[in-house]
Amino acid sequence: MGIAIGSYGLAKVLDRYRNLNRRELLLGMQCLISLYVLVSVGAYYYLTKYTSFSAISAASFGSPIHPGIGWPGALELFPLIDIFVWPALFLLVPTILMGASFPLISSLGVAAGREGETVGKVYFVAVLGNVLGGLITGWVLQPYIKTEGTLMLFITAGLLFGLALRQRLTRITAIALIPLALILLPRSGELYKTMHFPPGQGYTAYLEEGREGVVVTYVRNRSLKTYINGSAHGGRPGFDFYARAVEAFGRVSNAHDALIIGYGTGSFVEVALRADQLKSLTLVELNHSVIQNSMKVDVLRNMLMDPRVNLVIEDGRRYLLRTDQTFDVIMLDPLRSKTSGSNNLYSHEFFELLKGRLRPGGILVLWTDEFEVIPRTLASVFTNVRYYTNSLLLASNHPFVSNPELRANVLAKFDETDRQKIFGIGQEFIGDQDYIENHTAPEVNTDWRPRTEYFIGLYLTSKFRFTADIHAIKKALNID
Repeated sequence: MGIAIGSYGLAKVLDRYRNLNRRELLLGMQCLISLYVLVSVGAYYYLTKYTSFSAISAASFGSPIHPGIGWPGALELFPLIDIFVWPALFLLVPTILMGASFPLISSLGVAAGREGETVGKVYFVAVLGNVLGGLITGWVLQPYIKTEGTLMLFITAGLLFGLALRQRLTRITAIALIPLALILLPRSGELYKTMHFPPGQGYTAYLEEGREGVVVTYVRNRSLKTYINGSAHGGRPGFDFYARAVEAFGRVSNAHDALIIGYGTGSFVEVALRADQLKSLTLVELNHSVIQNSMKVDVLRNMLMDPRVNLVIEDGRRYLLRTDQTFDVIMLDPLRSKTSGSNNLYSHEFFELLKGRLRPGGILVLWTDEFEVIPRTLASVFTNVRYYTNSLLLASNHPFVSNPELRANVLAKFDETDRQKIFGIGQEFIGDQDYIENHTAPEVNTDWRPRTEYFIGLYLTSKFRFTADIHAIKKALNID
């Protein structure tokens, strides 16, 4: 939108002010882009760090999905619109100036009768520059000099355009802003630490910014919480996850070889490594920055360094397409089902792939944050499914068994206090595949129809369906 507004607006300006010095205007726009980025990033950083403006940042940070749904208070409603507010704050003005620059460059280089050629060359170079700029920024600059260093580099480059301006005062101002930017911009890592909010007092923050994104882990004694690109993805001690994994190990005949897709903070990995039967554990994690940050924390590093762990940095689905290996236990907790792209690991076709990688009597352990489409999708592939409270689904190619010995073996590795907390989670069985068939939505995720990713529509349709069910129940009971 900003590029469109800038291009359209410049045409109006040039029509009205035909004597404008277009060269000076173009150079000035590049300086203004850098100045705006410096002011907006600097203002956000200092206001969030030192003033009550931080409450607005915290409202966005505290919402796991955007746009958020169903929050009653004023600040809690902010996640409904923050996906528009933050881009408008940081990007709208620079993109308006960028949009104005494109036709301005064309008008400077145009020759009579060769307008089409000039525009084609300008836009070819612009597209090529954007592609190369994106690759170099994402693959080289941000991983090595981080976001703050990259911003400083680009702000400096933009301000240097001021050297070509004719007015001496504007040249001096542009150059003087470069050391000011060095002073005002946050140091490496400080911008993202300001955007994140620790779960309490006394936490130590570990940050890793890599090609896959930004990972922040907060640690205080046993307590640990990890955020990936601002979204919470795991915490310790993870008694909920322990309870899910323990229930799974009590339902499988053998647990020699395990596959875990998605590391998080390692709760599934920890339980699997406590099983004496386990010979090998293949851990597939897409985000290398998660692993790099985890290696800074003793308890996570010790798990990853276990000789039974085979760490694979890869997409879970692509890994399974490349291997014929089968497993006794597959544990899946990759990301929220409402996350864009999540259907890659929650579709009917992917569950079919998992089914082919389970050994006879093997078990699939699936964490879910959606309780209608995903259970139905799983039941459309597996004939044996167990549906629990606490966001747990188990699936198998064969009827489930009871293995109290293995369950007891795993539990025995926890101390008594932790065992009591695991017992207190309330891992209650709701129903099997027949229950799912009769009590969930008549929809499944497929590769080409990812129902749970479009969570706003799913939320509304589920609300309408719930309301219709209530009316039907009242009518059947003759309740006004």
